[in-house]
Amino acid sequence: MLFDASQRSALEAYIRGGGGYMGMHYAGWSVGQSEHDVNPFYYRLVGAVSEGHPENPGVRPGRVFVSDANHPLVQGVTASITRSDEWYDWVVNPAPNVRTLIEADESSYGGGANGSPHPLTWCQKIDSGRSWYTSMGHEGTAYSEPYMRAQMKNGLAYAAGLLSADCSPPPPAAGRRCPDPLRVRGRHGHHGRQHRHRQLGRRGRPDRHHRLVDQRRPRQGDQPARR
Repeated sequence: MLFDASQRSALEAYIRGGGGYMGMHYAGWSVGQSEHDVNPFYYRLVGAVSEGHPENPGVRPGRVFVSDANHPLVQGVTASITRSDEWYDWVVNPAPNVRTLIEADESSYGGGANGSPHPLTWCQKIDSGRSWYTSMGHEGTAYSEPYMRAQMKNGLAYAAGLLSADCSPPPPAAGRRCPDPLRVRGRHGHHGRQHRHRQLGRRGRPDRHHRLVDQRRPRQGDQPARR
C-alpha cells in the first residue's frame, strides 16, 4: 500500500490536528516496499513494522498478557490468555516509544525474535492526535473472540476521542536514549536481511514477504519524542 503525496499530507494534517487512527494486524506488515518505507510519519503513526514471524506453522497458540491492569484501554480485557495468532516480530522493538498495553510471552509459542518486552497492542499521542494499534487479528475468526472485541472497543473509543488515556511512552532508563527506529531499520541492508532470516530460525528459502528494505531517513520533526 502506497499513498500519493496529497493523501500523505491529508493524513498527517488530520492526525496532528486532533484526529485518531486505529490499526489492525496487517497495518504493521511491510511487503516489498510499503508506506512505512517512504513515509516516516506513517511509520510513527503505526508505531513499528514487521517483516517476519515464526513459521511452520505461522498461526500458533501463544500467551498474551496485559502490561498495566489499571490502564483505561485494557479495562474489560482478560489479564492473561492463550490464543492462536500470527506473532509478528518487530524490526525495531517499539517498546521505548509507545505505551505498551498488551505483550506476548515469546516462550509460550517459540521462535520469537524480540525477547521481553514484546509489545502486541499499544497506543500513542501524536501532537493533538491519537493512535492505537494491535498486531493481533490475522485470522478472520479472531474478530468474534470476546478478547479481541474488548480491546478493539477500547482502542476505537480512544482513537475517536471518546475515552481518555495516558499514551505517553515510558521514560528512558537513566543515561540511555531511546533508539530511533527509522534510522536503526535503515542500517539493515542486504546482510542484515540474511542475518534476520537466520535469527528467526527459518528453514529453507524465505518467501517473498519476509525481506528488509532500507528506510528513508526521517525528517527532523518526525522522530519519536525522547523523554
